[in-house]
This record gives sequence, structure tokens and C-alpha cells, in this order.
Amino acid sequence: MMIIKINEKNLKKTVKILENVIKNGGLAIVPTDTVYGIICDGKNSVSKQSIFTLKGRKFDKTLIGFVENLQSAEKFAYIPAYFLNFIKPLWPGKNTF
Repeated sequence: MMIIKINEKNLKKTVKILENVIKNGGLAIVPTDTVYGIICDGKNSVSKQSIFTLKGRKFDKTLIGFVENLQSAEKFAYIPAYFLNFIKPLWPGKNTF
């Protein structure tokens, strides 16, 4: 385990470390706008399994996924056309859909 206090001086280095951890199937605990979150590569089923195990979470309770844009979201979820009209003006933003 590695604990890194993020600051302006080490931000780029910290992002690179996190990138390597995530790419190699690891987990990280990072601050979000409201709480700390456990993150992993959403395409790595072993990593996602690790989050369920770590949290003692039931497998029928889904995990939240963060994506950079609408095109990325559409790779993970079906988004009906009528809903696209609702979310397009709100994205990007501090919203959960």
C-alpha cells in the first residue's frame, strides 16, 4: 500500500502513479467532490470484484462508473434518445445519470 498526499507539486507524478496502479488491476482511494471513492479500471472484472470483496458489497448492487463523455457512457449503457436531450446540456457537470 502507498499513501500519497496530493499537492500542486506532485500532482503530475501522482496521476502517473495512479494510472499505473489502475492499468495493472489495482485499486485506489481518491477524493471526489463529496466523498472518498474506491476506483479501479471499470473494464477489469477482477478489479471490480476486488471492490465488491473489499466493501463486503452484494453483487446485485451496482458500482458507479465515471466516464469522460457521452460517447464513453454509451459503451457501458443504453441511453434512450429522449434521455439524451435531457443530459446533453448538463454534461459535463456535477451530475449522476
